Amino acid sequence: GTSLQCIIAMMRSELPLSWTPIQWLSSPFMAIWKSADSKFFYLHAAIPKHLRILLSTLKKNGFSDQVNKIKRFLDFPTKLDPSKITTVGNALRIERVLDSIFRSNNASFWEQTLCGAGLCCSVINSFKDWINHEQVISSGELHSVQLPDGQTMISTGPILSDFSGQYGAFTKGNTV
Repeated sequence: GTSLQCIIAMMRSELPLSWTPIQWLSSPFMAIWKSADSKFFYLHAAIPKHLRILLSTLKKNGFSDQVNKIKRFLDFPTKLDPSKITTVGNALRIERVLDSIFRSNNASFWEQTLCGAGLCCSVINSFKDWINHEQVISSGELHSVQLPDGQTMISTGPILSDFSGQYGAFTKGNTV
């Protein structure tokens, strides 16, 4: 999904000056992963230090054999810059191993585990899940706007207060 959108955007604008954007799109260390609960999360471990932390964290969580497989597919240039896998074959091999690992637990487990290790990782929530997340609720940034057709729109941010007169009743705060 996301990779295809990036390729379409690049092709509609101009051909890339280098293959770097294509390499980024193919890196399993900058990717969206499906978890055991069928939710998705984004992982960004595209610098050498983050790659070492990722592999170490996976090993600590019982994936030693899989980490050893991944290490066999990491050539020197990839270790220097995990955002650029040097061969498609290695990218696919690493992707298969990571896919099996990440499908073993829920997205929230991976977010907590990987973020707790200092990596950039985030569950990709539906809008409904997102507006019901404790951080969003406690932020006080949820707004409910009564639309002219009688439906209620939930959104975030103070910008809606500028439009409240146009759309009728306006309430700030947790309205979900």
